[in-house]
Amino acid sequence: MRFVHALAASVLTATPALAQPVTQGPGYCPPMWDNWGWMGLGPLPMIVFIGGLIALIVFAARWFGQGSSRASALDILKERYARGEIDQTEFERRKRDIA
Repeated sequence: MRFVHALAASVLTATPALAQPVTQGPGYCPPMWDNWGWMGLGPLPMIVFIGGLIALIVFAARWFGQGSSRASALDILKERYARGEIDQTEFERRKRDIA
């Protein structure tokens, strides 16, 4: 019970100090309202942050997902020639076109 009385006394004595206006000279505005700060931009910073995060994830997925699994045009041409889908003249002509 003593603790409750001590707590009530400290809260009641501190309350008037919290009710006092904060002034720091003529023309003082609290920081939140001073020139509107970030509030003037609205949701723009969060949209930019989320968009950048999504772009980073997409870029990382493409970068690491590529690997060496992609064959070059010349490799595909060699495979088609090896399977017999094209003859030697066609192979040579397309090889010149690629290079």
